[in-house]
Amino acid sequence: MMPTARRAKRWGRIGAGVLAARLDRGSIPLHASLAVTWRCNYSCSYCGRANLKGDELDTRQWCAVLDELYRLGCLELSITGGEPLLRPDLGEILACASRRGLRVNLNTNGARVPERLEEVRHAHRVTISLDGTPAIHDAQRGAGAYEAVQRAADALSEAQIPMSFYTVLSRHNLDRLDAVLAEARRRSARVVFQPGTAIALDGCTPNQDAPEPEAYREAIDRLIAWKRAGEPVGNSEAALRYLQRWPTPQPIQCAWRMFCRIDPDGGMHACGRDGQTGLPNVRDHGVAGALKQRQEPRCGSCWSAARVEAHLLTAGEPGVLRERLLGLLERPLGRRPIRP
Repeated sequence: MMPTARRAKRWGRIGAGVLAARLDRGSIPLHASLAVTWRCNYSCSYCGRANLKGDELDTRQWCAVLDELYRLGCLELSITGGEPLLRPDLGEILACASRRGLRVNLNTNGARVPERLEEVRHAHRVTISLDGTPAIHDAQRGAGAYEAVQRAADALSEAQIPMSFYTVLSRHNLDRLDAVLAEARRRSARVVFQPGTAIALDGCTPNQDAPEPEAYREAIDRLIAWKRAGEPVGNSEAALRYLQRWPTPQPIQCAWRMFCRIDPDGGMHACGRDGQTGLPNVRDHGVAGALKQRQEPRCGSCWSAARVEAHLLTAGEPGVLRERLLGLLERPLGRRPIRP
């Protein structure tokens, strides 16, 4: 099948999934986030997931999950954790996804990328966490973490594997986001910015690095201005406008029927931030059975940058639709300098 035909088929399936979600006619998991491990080699200040415990699905079980997701109409995967590259079998899991034609984004802190590069090649894109300047990044993740990002990005560039960056907004980095964008531009990459919420990513402990709301909102204003100037901000402007309201509750039409999250132990929920317990498990019910049993999130607001994009896309927000269509054309990034 020619690339144009594949692209048309892909967008046809996306359109069908969006329509089904809007008409409330069951779940079509167009995007699945697979947290393949809780383990991590870092102790990031805003994340406590490495403290969570549970039996992890093995290689055979994850490949069975991928088979079923594909049959159900899934198009894209995010492989995340913890640090997914701590799994010795991650290459096998990525290869399983690749054989089924699923597009895979691998989320990583970068430390293990160079030594696992041949396995990483199965991913269509690698997203590396980057929190700011060397001092800021190392303060939040540990000594040497910034240099690990540089080594990972060098390896990915040499292997011609597309990359992007992911930056958690905290009280430490709001005034140095220009450094993150400069690094992204140097790498011909984009950056998705995620608010560091009041509760850490383990879902129960306070995030000591959560930004002050006023400074955070001023930083979002700068990101919007930079995006308009052609800088490599990966969030849509509409999503940034929504995220700027954090932490004030702000309703949004949730597109939960279009995606799912599967935890390392097989528990399924709508996303990694819904705070639900008593999850249906794919070990017991399979993917289809778990989809039928999971509950609609009752968050009220959404502070997940990726999910907000999906919510707005499903709602038909013109700016998000336009940005996604332009993304299909793979337009090169501009070369204008960042201005404070």
